[in-house]
Amino acid sequence: MNRAAIREFDKMSDSLSTLNAQLAYRLMNLCVKSEPVSLLPILVNIEGELQKLEECAHISKDDDYTFKVFANYSSDIPAVAQGIFKVHPEFKQEMFNEEVDYINEDGEERTDKVPYILLTMPEVNDERYDVLKDGVKVVYDDTKVKMENVIANADAKMAELMTGESEADIEKLKKARDKQVKTWTEQRDKIYNEKIQEIEKGHKKWQAEEAERRLENLKNIKN
Repeated sequence: MNRAAIREFDKMSDSLSTLNAQLAYRLMNLCVKSEPVSLLPILVNIEGELQKLEECAHISKDDDYTFKVFANYSSDIPAVAQGIFKVHPEFKQEMFNEEVDYINEDGEERTDKVPYILLTMPEVNDERYDVLKDGVKVVYDDTKVKMENVIANADAKMAELMTGESEADIEKLKKARDKQVKTWTEQRDKIYNEKIQEIEKGHKKWQAEEAERRLENLKNIKN
């Protein structure tokens, strides 16, 4: 089979894979759940040196909507908080202490209070629900257009390169092409639909909590 056509096919496949990865990354940064990837862009100014968050802090999760951020040095907590705020001002930040048991040099059990920042993802209220869905659609449509352009360009080049090749080779390449296009199109739609479901779940969570708050307020008024 024409090697140049195969290279063009591989190039198309790689481009479609990359566009799907970019779609997933962009949607993760439209935060509903506490996605670790959303913390990757954060830089922290430690004594004049910019460090990645994972270099100067330890991050853990207790649930799908929060992060616990433990600075490697307690004195760096203000800098860590500032670095997070610059990238994600929408994250709610609260300071807490967590008790940690340890054994000292004398073999005695001790307990220390370790400070940490609790990051809570913003609620998916009615206003944010609409904004998120619109944002997801914009990112999805952008990816769809880019994928269609990649496919169209690859089809044109492969058709030209396969001119004069055997019908069997042409059909073989077409089947491989159709399979790749189907795979990455379905993957793109899966990423989109999962994000929409995540937004819907977040919105229902907010609605349930809002109903509880209103009920509690009514009880307080009656009392």
